[in-house]
Amino acid sequence: MGYRRGLIAAALFAALAGATAWAQESPPPIDNNDAFFRRALAKMNELPAPPSFTYAAQVQTDGGTIDMRRSGSDDVDALFVAGGKVGAEGSSDSTYTFSFDDRKRKAYLIGGASMLGALPGPVFDPTWNSAFRWMQSRRFFAVSTSLATPKPQPAPQFETIVVVTRSPALSYHVVRTARGTCANHDPGWELGVVPISDPTDHPLTAVVIDDRTGLVCTMQFEETLQGVPPSAGTHGAIELQFDRVDGLYVVTAESIAMHLALPGPIRGMSATISFGQFNAQ
Repeated sequence: MGYRRGLIAAALFAALAGATAWAQESPPPIDNNDAFFRRALAKMNELPAPPSFTYAAQVQTDGGTIDMRRSGSDDVDALFVAGGKVGAEGSSDSTYTFSFDDRKRKAYLIGGASMLGALPGPVFDPTWNSAFRWMQSRRFFAVSTSLATPKPQPAPQFETIVVVTRSPALSYHVVRTARGTCANHDPGWELGVVPISDPTDHPLTAVVIDDRTGLVCTMQFEETLQGVPPSAGTHGAIELQFDRVDGLYVVTAESIAMHLALPGPIRGMSATISFGQFNAQ
């Protein structure tokens, strides 16, 4: 009898182990993938933020440069200028200091001890506010071919243009789920999404939701912009990585890749932005 009990216990243990392994590989234990996506966005919306904080952004570009230009009395535009070699000789590094005001939901570029101006786009905003706006962005990049110094094949410039519309959770539908991993190595779920309508206005393609916290830890966006002539254009891909730093849940890394369909040697550029030195005020 003891031998039979041992066999039954071993079989039961094996069945439980198999069920556990199956549960780990099965889809998220939720009634609806879209609801799971909406709950994660709701948790992100509820994140507390201090009234203001300062931070630094280290930018490394390849195949181009970044230029901060004043666009008005109170604004500064971050322009990505494609051109130059790809590789070590065509790479550049820059470091900028910013102050974020949560009450105005704006990031301000700091030069020395003074404010140089607000950045209207979300590229250098490390808060959830930037991703929320990016999910509803009408255009990632606007191509400008008119530069101060005329050239036979002028290097295009790109600036962020943002148009905020309705709640982004209602604008996307989850089409696939798979196991994913956050940048801090936490296990999570990767959700592939497609826009329900107006695809040019909704560039989000995927998110990773942290199993431990239920918060979004990675977001991926893509957009294609047709140029003039129609054979010219731009394809952009952006990834945001979130993590908790000194009590703030913020973007810690951002990668941007731009591919151009233009005549001549310019084919695109990439940029990697690392956020750090957060200091709540």
